[in-house]
Amino acid sequence: MQRRILGPAVIWFVLASVMVWVIIRYGAGPVTAVSGVVLALVTAAPFAPAVRRWWLWSGEASTPSQIDDAALVLREAVRKQWTEEAGRRHQFAEEDRMAVRWEVVSRPAPRAGVENLLPDNGSLEILLEAYEARPWPMIVVGDAGSGKTGLCVLLTLELAKKEAQQRIPVLFQLASWNPAENFERWLLGRLNEDYPFLNDEARWGATAAQDLLTGERLLPILDGFDELSEEARSAVMRTVRESPVFVSPFVLTSRTAEFAEAAGKRTVSGKTVVRLLPIDDVAMGTYLREVFSADIDRWLPVLDEIERRPGGLVATTLAKPLMLFLARTTYEGPDRSPADLLDQHRFGTADQLEHHLLDSFVPTVFARRSRPLGHNPARPSGHWGPRQAERTLTFLARHLSSGRKEGDRGATDLSWWQLYRLVPMTVFVLTPVVLGAAGCGLLGWSVFSLFGRPVFGLVFGLSIGLLGGFALGVIRPEPPMRFVPRAPRWNAAGRRSLLRDLGFGVIGAASGGLIAGTLATGVHGLISGLIFGLTFAMVRRFTRPTEPKSAVTPLGVLRSDRAAVGYGVAVGGFAGLVVGVAGSVAVPELAAQLTFRMNPLQQSLLGGFVGMVLGGGGLGMMVLASSAWGHFVTARIWLFVIGATPLRLMRFLDDAHKLGVLRLTGPHYQFRHGLLQDRLSGG
Repeated sequence: MQRRILGPAVIWFVLASVMVWVIIRYGAGPVTAVSGVVLALVTAAPFAPAVRRWWLWSGEASTPSQIDDAALVLREAVRKQWTEEAGRRHQFAEEDRMAVRWEVVSRPAPRAGVENLLPDNGSLEILLEAYEARPWPMIVVGDAGSGKTGLCVLLTLELAKKEAQQRIPVLFQLASWNPAENFERWLLGRLNEDYPFLNDEARWGATAAQDLLTGERLLPILDGFDELSEEARSAVMRTVRESPVFVSPFVLTSRTAEFAEAAGKRTVSGKTVVRLLPIDDVAMGTYLREVFSADIDRWLPVLDEIERRPGGLVATTLAKPLMLFLARTTYEGPDRSPADLLDQHRFGTADQLEHHLLDSFVPTVFARRSRPLGHNPARPSGHWGPRQAERTLTFLARHLSSGRKEGDRGATDLSWWQLYRLVPMTVFVLTPVVLGAAGCGLLGWSVFSLFGRPVFGLVFGLSIGLLGGFALGVIRPEPPMRFVPRAPRWNAAGRRSLLRDLGFGVIGAASGGLIAGTLATGVHGLISGLIFGLTFAMVRRFTRPTEPKSAVTPLGVLRSDRAAVGYGVAVGGFAGLVVGVAGSVAVPELAAQLTFRMNPLQQSLLGGFVGMVLGGGGLGMMVLASSAWGHFVTARIWLFVIGATPLRLMRFLDDAHKLGVLRLTGPHYQFRHGLLQDRLSGG
């Protein structure tokens, strides 16, 4: 797509510069005007089919073959995504597998189907095998830290390996759902957000994601029902009971108490409810002996305690897979003794012991595993000490938890483009005002100094910078974008977007027209303003939410948005280059106003350079000031100044993910477990 656009765009700009030169050089008489119009039509002719398709796009439904192709790509993206995530969660190696067991709480009335083949209880492997053979609507409950999310990851991985004809598992984190939004519409929105390549209408058609969801091609795995508000849980239960989406196979996980409260006395008909059980003392001892076979002596006091008191404090706490994992991680190194877990003065209750394990996790992994071992992108960088890591993660956890208390959407989603909300509004107003005034003032002074009018140029530049900076500072940032043509949508969001496009165009036209008109003639200013206005509006129009070829990551989305800013600078600079060269050739009177003598070639080079700087700098500042990346840069600098986060915040978050403290859900980060987020936030 970009290659098909680049060639015609270059030709258009070259021919447009010829048209500008003809009109300015020979005037706007009838003959010249007609020739200019003809030239414009000839120039635009190669674009006619593409422009017509772009402007009149009607959103044609995806064909069956397009849906099949999209399903294949989605299955591979899901498999790759969760293979990497499972590796970070230590769920691949045989010794990492915990012997989690389960029991059936309720099941539908006997009928022909896989439900009858499922025993009343068993190991996790039996449940996975039965569900792989023929999925069914299943609800999984268990206590906090019982392994529900781990089961979701394993189910997603195993089902993603199946034949193309079977359903594609897609894992959704329910905590980001707002009950004011239609649940099925939310599912579709998260599918498009986490796998935005499905929005590639040229490849898959306009309805691929929707057809996959409603056409029984997906198997939704909904994790974190208990993390929703009481109102939201009731709404989800109504949807589960009534929506046709939940007649088909799906998986829903929840803590036992929250699910029982939401379900009430009514049964969830047609769904099998399975409860995850605590790890028994024998399986717990076997797990620790296998993991620490080379260093088992340090764990003997703990193993003896578990065997002597299977219902005691230590055994009960470590029976939760999350706590067993935290204990393994905390006491993995020889510098700490697992016998500390037996200290009854420090840990008199299960809550105290759990808090100790949660508190130890972040300092342990950042102290032990963040030491760099040569350059390896798969390893953490090793730049962050335990105290800095704990301080930063505590700040971010409190930010998320405060959002949950206020009822904000996405209380578990840590999105880099939303961090600007932690910064005072005055910072975002003053930043473009100061930078705009400084940049435009310097540009104005530099350009007009060439014509002996430095004071006027300085005042002119400061005025544009102050006014434009203030206008850009008060608008909210765009969501992350990438540079690609975008068709207009005639709905409320499309109309708001079109208004922003026009706003960009007006600012570009006013700035470019005033500068060119002041230096040259009114006609030259009018035409230059038209070109700059169209260019500025085009750059705003030719951006859309990012659509990579695979599942998105926070870093990938940030790079796409940053690249969109770079494209804006390049296009603005190219438009300015055309206007500057055309103006220097078409208006030779400008040379007489220069404070030094130049030959025609030098005049063209100077005009092109000045136009390129003005166009690229002006459009670049506008795109940057309204972009998600621009606001994030301001936010991370501010948060660094106040001591809340490191300056290289994305590098830190990436390291926290590599160390297993954070997990990925599409373009968002989340804490590994809600208990960890709650503990860090002081909840």
